[in-house]
Amino acid sequence: AINALDNVEARLYVDSQCVLHRLPLLESGTSGAKGNTQVVLPGLSASYGSSVDPPEPAVPVCTLKSFPYLIEHTLQWARDAFEGEFANAPGSLRKWLDAGDTYLATLQEEGASGSYETAVQVIARAAAVPPSSLGCALWALGRFAEWFDDGITSLLQTHPPSHMTEEGSPFWSGSRRMPTPTPYDPAVP
Repeated sequence: AINALDNVEARLYVDSQCVLHRLPLLESGTSGAKGNTQVVLPGLSASYGSSVDPPEPAVPVCTLKSFPYLIEHTLQWARDAFEGEFANAPGSLRKWLDAGDTYLATLQEEGASGSYETAVQVIARAAAVPPSSLGCALWALGRFAEWFDDGITSLLQTHPPSHMTEEGSPFWSGSRRMPTPTPYDPAVP
């Protein structure tokens, strides 16, 4: 068998079935920017389930949001953005559409202020997008501007190229790489 599954639970299941039925397995996957493969030959080699992957080190949110300097940081930022836009936000919107304001009241009662505020923002944003191709395109352009132009411009206003730390060294040095705003240009593919 050959797999390229995207979660550990599914990998362990396929691995256990191959070991049980004594079938060879080519296990493959990714972790951040790294790829890995493992050949499993039941009775001759270790199986995927017989080893434990080391835990992924967590990247501080401030590094992801403002000062990513490794490719792993940008990959994690992209994953978080994708999950927020295409899993969490639609999930909150669906719950609100199904339960109405009861959903928001429940979030407030549970004391999940961050969840409540996020849900209200998602609902307001969804209500502001016209249900048309043009509305979707304008929404996408707004997200592009927020992520790749406006946010970076704001960061550079707070920490301009000549900004110095309290210790007197340049702010944009070491692992802090000064970003460049990228306004949308339809001529650039």
